[in-house]
Amino acid sequence: MLDRAFCGNHIHTSFQIRLPYVKGMLRQVDFKDFLLSCGTDTITDLWGETHAVRDVDVILTKSMFKGCG
Repeated sequence: MLDRAFCGNHIHTSFQIRLPYVKGMLRQVDFKDFLLSCGTDTITDLWGETHAVRDVDVILTKSMFKGCG
């Protein structure tokens, strides 16, 4: 999704991001297929909110979110 938006085509599988309070490497992983095939329909974010796996496009880890704490 990011590659198409910024490059007009899907040619990259990793991105280094630096945003206010967020930085790190994003790598393309088909986590939706993996989680759904394991029977996981929802995931819980850092603040305890539950989200349907099918509605999530990007997962950032706690260490990537510099505004935590």
